[in-house]
Amino acid sequence: MKKYIYFLLPFLIILFSTIWSFKDDNNNKTKYETVKKTSFDLKLVQRGTLEASRFVQIKSSILSNRAKLVELIPEGTKVNSGTIIARFDIKPFMDDLSNWQHKLKEAQAALVKAQKEVKIHENKSIESIEKIKKSIEIEEINLNDINYGGGLVDLNELKQKIKQEKRKVDLSLDEIEDYNTLYSKGYISKRERDEVKNKLINNQEALITAKERLANYKKYDWPKQIKEHEIKLKDLKEELINKKIQNRFILDNKKAQLLKAEGTLLFYKNKIKEAKRNIEYCDIRAPIDGIILYNMLPKNGKRAKVDIGDSIWQNQAFMQIPDTKNMIVKTKIREVDLNKIYNGLVVKVVLDAYPSKIFSGNIIYIDSIAKNDANNINIKFFDTVIKIKTNDEILRSGMSAKIDIVYGTVKESISVTNDAINYDGKSEYVEIYNNNKKEKRHIKIGKIGQEYSEVLSGLKVGELVVVK
Repeated sequence: MKKYIYFLLPFLIILFSTIWSFKDDNNNKTKYETVKKTSFDLKLVQRGTLEASRFVQIKSSILSNRAKLVELIPEGTKVNSGTIIARFDIKPFMDDLSNWQHKLKEAQAALVKAQKEVKIHENKSIESIEKIKKSIEIEEINLNDINYGGGLVDLNELKQKIKQEKRKVDLSLDEIEDYNTLYSKGYISKRERDEVKNKLINNQEALITAKERLANYKKYDWPKQIKEHEIKLKDLKEELINKKIQNRFILDNKKAQLLKAEGTLLFYKNKIKEAKRNIEYCDIRAPIDGIILYNMLPKNGKRAKVDIGDSIWQNQAFMQIPDTKNMIVKTKIREVDLNKIYNGLVVKVVLDAYPSKIFSGNIIYIDSIAKNDANNINIKFFDTVIKIKTNDEILRSGMSAKIDIVYGTVKESISVTNDAINYDGKSEYVEIYNNNKKEKRHIKIGKIGQEYSEVLSGLKVGELVVVK
């Protein structure tokens, strides 16, 4: 029987306390709660805003400020990746393409002409150099001939001429002796003897002339011929050097014109590529799946949403698509709660628009710099970002959300509701209902949850505490 009494005693106490609480509540409007062992989560409940993890900006890639919008998909339209969402006027870029193609043909013709001129000049240069080289070879032969060939022959001829004239003189001397003898004996006339004497005189004069010619040849004529050919050879060698310099200068100029023509051709080719790219870029396609949002652009000193007819600069973002496949929640964590969270901590997110649906997420970012609360400078907080694990079509940027951050658990510990705990300036206390009287009792608080707090000392299971 005693075993049953001990077994039923806790239930009788709870029943009695409940009845008493009801009675006292009716009479004194006071609520009571029975102290018991409870398990509860330690969590922070925050508010936050749902956002896309990134906004893909839609920009113009056209290398011009002439990109004028002629088509725009309505804002808010849901699109798939690759869908055409905007178009620019293609006409100015088609005109560019036609113009550059025409100039390309002219540049190609100019390049062919420059190539031919370089080739022609190279051939002419070779011919002119070879011609001078041949002249130099001939002149070197002529100079060698004067020094060691024809010049020596002329010298020897003049020397031989003197010998010949000398022999004639010697013969004439012998002959005059014979004629003098014949004349003295009366065999010949004086006239005949004088004719032989005149012949001697002529031969002597011819010998003198031959010697003078030899001397003149050695002193003047032969050196003159050598000098003339040496000067001519020197002139030809200098002409060869100057011709090479001149040909190189002209060739460099021709090659410079060729490089210029090649550069002009490449420039027009690049312009054609640019025009073709600009034509291709006139169709703007969605880079990802999502919903189209218009950007605000400066217009006439004001800002307004992009519209048909607007001219868009290169790399100017005029629309955007939020990446809804990777949604985040931005919230703020108080400085006093910073030690309770960490990157990777799992949290629960409930959208105000869909309160029955719970999304799981992880903390992925905690700001390293604290910020002051706008309403209370004594309170500081840290910006925190939570990544939603799942992808759902109901997730939209800008939605409000409640965030439950469970950072710990209290298991089967003596606990009381937070509404039962008071503070007298020194420590926490509760009011115990004992023997129909309220009794103040100080307690030591452990871990504190949203509804319950762990009591480390001061209370026992089964005691009644006053609840505010």
